[in-house]
Order: sequence, then structure tokens, then C-alpha cells
Amino acid sequence: MTTLLLISWGVLFFSMVLLMAIRPERTASSWFQLKKNQDKHSIRREELLDDIRAIIRFYVYLSILLVTATSIVLWQWWGIAFALIAIIFGMLVASQKKLEGGMTRAYSQYESKFLNFVEKYAFVGKLLGSKRRIPKDKQLESTEQLVYMVESASGVLTPQQQTIIKRSITWHNTPVSEIMTPRESIVPIKQGELLGPLVLDDLHRSGFSRFPVIDGNLDTVVGILNTSDLLEIDSGRKSQVVEKIMSPQVLRIKSDDMLPSALKILQKSQLNVLIVVDEEGRTMGILTLSDIAGSLLGK
Repeated sequence: MTTLLLISWGVLFFSMVLLMAIRPERTASSWFQLKKNQDKHSIRREELLDDIRAIIRFYVYLSILLVTATSIVLWQWWGIAFALIAIIFGMLVASQKKLEGGMTRAYSQYESKFLNFVEKYAFVGKLLGSKRRIPKDKQLESTEQLVYMVESASGVLTPQQQTIIKRSITWHNTPVSEIMTPRESIVPIKQGELLGPLVLDDLHRSGFSRFPVIDGNLDTVVGILNTSDLLEIDSGRKSQVVEKIMSPQVLRIKSDDMLPSALKILQKSQLNVLIVVDEEGRTMGILTLSDIAGSLLGK
């Protein structure tokens, strides 16, 4: 009887060591690369690997329990100390590179059968605590993580491409106040101003293509003057008063509204300029369709 128990103990001990030496690792290829190469086996393996590890872990724990129990039967309470020494020794042996590599290669030959099993009996993995974690490069947890990935792709993307992609990621969370022409830089014109040669020259020199028309100050914008309206005057017509040729439609948006809201307003109205105001309705700046497009392109 004792001989049989000793043989059983030896079998259990070596089984435990061999199981500890099996270390199935995730593939070095990214999830994107696996999808691109249509590597169905590796994709399936990545999805089920946590179940495989849970089953191996379960059998390792079971082997440790049986080794301990058999040791107690053979050597009474001294068996606990003996089993502890044997387990530590077994862990050291299992961590040897040659044994670990050999067992992992042996496992890989039968991996397809293991995958078939865990796929068919998915409940086994769940019972053993498998969480089936998604590979790190398969999931994104935040836009900040995505931006970081773009910034880290300097070997793949040019600086301009990185800028455009980053702007497209964060664009929908950008307030209009970030890209508007601020109040102090606006070139307004009074509604009663006569558009003579000197005034026209000043407007052209400003570099702007749209000018808020005011009735007193910037907080009372009553229209928008476009450079296209000035072409008729430049082509030979007589000087005109601003209010005669301005567009009387004025669209306003709050400074803390986001760019998608601004774009939606412009699309519905078919205009291309907005007056940016604060909570009290005071003019904070001016926003054009070209400003929005430029922000999306990182300009």
C-alpha cells in the first residue's frame, strides 16, 4: 500500500511540475495585424487563451492539493512540510527555460483540440474564473488613449497627418472660443459708413473677408459685409453706404458651444459667419466656416 502511495505521489509531483511549465503566451502580433492577415487560428487563440490558462491553473492547483494530501497520508503532519518543500522545488524546476520551452511546444501541438474544447464548453472557463480579457490593442478606453497612439505613430504618419487625425478626434469637443477671431482683432464697420476708396483700401488691407456691421459698438452687430459685396463698388460703381449692401442676417452662437453646433447652424442657414457672444449677449469674437474647416485640418 505504501509503495502504491509513493508511486502515486511521484506521478502527481511530476504532473504538477509539467503543468507548471506550460506557459502559453499571447501572440506578438497586434490584433490589427491578425485581422489584416486573416489569421483565424491566432484570432481564435487570442479570444480563448484566458480559458486555456484557467484550465491549466485549475489542474496545477488540483495537483498541489493531491500532492499535499498524499504527503499527509504517507508522513502524517510532517507531510505538510515535505509537500511545501516539494512544491517550491517543483516551481523552481518548472521555471527552467528548457523544460518550460519543451512543455509549451508540446502543448502547442494539441492546442487546437484544447481550443475546440473550451469553445464547445464555454461554461467551464467561466466556472474556473476566466474573464476573457480583450487584447490591449483591441480596445480603446478613451480619446486620450487614441490621441496617444497617433502621437506614438511617428514612424508611420507624417507630422501633418498626425495633426489632422488628432484634430479630427478632438474636434467635436472644441469650443468655438478656441478658434474664433477674438473681439480685439475684429475689424468692424459702421452701418452708416460711406464705402469710398480709402475705406475700401483699409478693408482690403485688413486681410479679412467678412466684417461685422455695427450700430454704435461691437455689441450691436446689425449685419455682415462680405468682400464679394465690395467687388461691385471696386468695379466702377459709385460709393455706397454700408447698410445698403450689407447682409442683414446675423447669426449668433455662445462662446462655450462646441464646433459641431456652429457647423450645424451654418449648414441650416447657408451662411458662413457667426457672431460669438457671451451669456449677456456681448460680442466675444467672430467665427467663419473657413475657421471651422481650418481647425479640423489642424491649421
